[in-house]
Amino acid sequence: MNRIRFHRASLGAACLLLTSLVASAQTAANNTSQTPSATVQIQREMNLGVAAYNKADYDMAVEHFQAALRLDPRMTTARAYLGIAVGRTITPALETPDNLRVGKRAIRLLQQVLAIEPDNLICREALARAYFDINELEEAREWSLNTLDLDALNPDAAYIIGVVDWMKARDNALDVLRSAGTYDDGKGNEDVRVDILEEIRVRNADVLDEAERYLKIAVENRENFEDAMRYLALVDRRKADLEYGSRNESELRDNDLAGYKQWVGKAMEVRNANSRKLANAKRPAIQNLRECVVFRNLMAPAQCVPPRVQPWPEEKQP
Repeated sequence: MNRIRFHRASLGAACLLLTSLVASAQTAANNTSQTPSATVQIQREMNLGVAAYNKADYDMAVEHFQAALRLDPRMTTARAYLGIAVGRTITPALETPDNLRVGKRAIRLLQQVLAIEPDNLICREALARAYFDINELEEAREWSLNTLDLDALNPDAAYIIGVVDWMKARDNALDVLRSAGTYDDGKGNEDVRVDILEEIRVRNADVLDEAERYLKIAVENRENFEDAMRYLALVDRRKADLEYGSRNESELRDNDLAGYKQWVGKAMEVRNANSRKLANAKRPAIQNLRECVVFRNLMAPAQCVPPRVQPWPEEKQP
């Protein structure tokens, strides 16, 4: 199954508030059975790791959390933060041995924590993201569902499920069209034989309904969730394949394609607004910015890193 190669949206599992993490790290360090000097060193490494993480220096964060874990291998907090930080060093959808090794390491660390703390929401989110970023999509979907068990309106988990479902629907449609010796016109394929469209509808009707449902959860629970809007657009375009045979077939297909355009427009409005905001911000002032939203949280005094501009995912032709 061919996958889209694109930078995934940043997920909430990786978002750690500086202040809450420092407090948690201090508590965890104080609860270890180490000597006072070792406890101080553990606390220092944890605090440095948190500071590096919130500056998006994930490699440095990994070093500090790793150092804390070496000082106390039983410290679950250090293992959790290390797993989350390692996960942030994965290059999404890059299927090289080194990148997969990084992904598997993050997964192993997070699974070790969840074996002890099965209801650790942040680790569930991070594990879903790690699987997602190395293209193990069924596992990513499963852990996103597990996340929703604890947080029913979690936009990141809902986003992953919606994207995985859309990918499945896309691949289903392209496989059927390829087998019939034709291609996807991106407009509902109204000129394709009815038996081909029926096979696509059988495979995709429920999958696309579910993709739309979860992506709407993501959009409704995170303001200006641009990536989720993009995929809602692609879901509407894919739904145009399913309208054949209806009494008002042309109208329904036109509505789907109009929905595609509307979501594209909303996503571009969000992107343009973010671009203007970044363009108007003076770089020296960013360090004092208190309104830099990262995932669901506000970053405290750490440097605010502008979000990457995400390329539009495109459907590949057979």
